[in-house]
Amino acid sequence: MTQDVERIGRLLTEDAVYVERCFDKRATFRGRAAMERYWKVQICGTQTDIQFRHLSHEMVRDVDQPIAVVKWLAEFQNRRDKRTPDQTHKRVRFCQMAKLIFAPTTTTNDDVDDDVGSHKICYLEEYAQGMMGNSFRWTGFDATDDELWDHIRFEPPKPPPPVDCQLCGQSFSSRTKLHMMLMANNESLAPPLVLKRKRKEEDPTTTPPTNNKMIRMMIRMMTRMINEKKKILLLLLLLIIK
Repeated sequence: MTQDVERIGRLLTEDAVYVERCFDKRATFRGRAAMERYWKVQICGTQTDIQFRHLSHEMVRDVDQPIAVVKWLAEFQNRRDKRTPDQTHKRVRFCQMAKLIFAPTTTTNDDVDDDVGSHKICYLEEYAQGMMGNSFRWTGFDATDDELWDHIRFEPPKPPPPVDCQLCGQSFSSRTKLHMMLMANNESLAPPLVLKRKRKEEDPTTTPPTNNKMIRMMIRMMTRMINEKKKILLLLLLLIIK
């Protein structure tokens, strides 16, 4: 990664506009010279050890207008001022997109820059999404296009398997709904065997795993029974005293 500011400048028109952060009055740069100064100080001056991947298969170009949308992944060491020595540098990772508008082609063949071509950028607008933290599924720069596509979004969780009631034979979509039915029918103290979750066929020679949820439910039911007995004993004691 060369971070060649002059080469970047040759991609732009003299009056180009760069919006680094939308709706931020401090983040719009007007003119090639202002953009080059920003990149020299903010990008070249603070970012090192850069890894970059242009997702070229996701690039979009409007066939009717001189507009394109590009997407890339970047990871780098970012230098932060006014921090303690152990916090001066921080590793950051971004998924970024940009909208580019190209100026009308007015150059002749003699004016074309072999390194850039005749289409120069007159407007650049960027969007960035940080990807640090345990909630992000980072695939790395070597992932295939299909792997990136599969990891960029989360699929909705699969619903739990249905639960059968052994008292009535009815199937419920969750244990909570089955328990609500039992409570409504005054059968909250029914034996735990009424909560039987449908399972995949298992090898009969293997020992089934312990159902921790079933054990906790049994403990709750026993606690309720004990509490009911305590209430009855308390009532009897009050009657005897009277």
